[in-house]
Amino acid sequence: MNTPSTPPSTPNAPERSDLPGLDLLRADHAGLHPLPASISNIRAAAAAVGLLCIHIDLSSCTNKRRLLAQFARSLQFPNWFGHNWDALADCLGDLAWLPTSGYVLILEHTAALRAQDADSFATVLDILSGTTARWASVGLPFWVFIDGDSGKPHP
Repeated sequence: MNTPSTPPSTPNAPERSDLPGLDLLRADHAGLHPLPASISNIRAAAAAVGLLCIHIDLSSCTNKRRLLAQFARSLQFPNWFGHNWDALADCLGDLAWLPTSGYVLILEHTAALRAQDADSFATVLDILSGTTARWASVGLPFWVFIDGDSGKPHP
């Protein structure tokens, strides 16, 4: 019997050339990762194992305010979202309004934010890293794929 801390493996999960050996149901392997070449392969792999894949386009995000607004829009945060770092962490740690067996976030077009508000970019990465660890502790995969050189793997 599977327990929350040991999600089932997926022997029939599709193998993607740019996602070699990546078992998206392994919460203990989830974390922050560089965005592979093909977003469509990530989407397909997530769909094949029943994970919710959410694309977060950060092209218009040049500061904290826009970044938080884009996360709120993309993840359909409730009206009570407070548009601050603590509220972001709280919402990412809840997600009851988006029930699923796991999450895959794709952060794309991060260059402007990294260049114009590096502190906010670093803070959101810290929050996302903490979120992956919290979800992993209950056996729920929470993957974050990030474009550019910022998606350093975090076990």
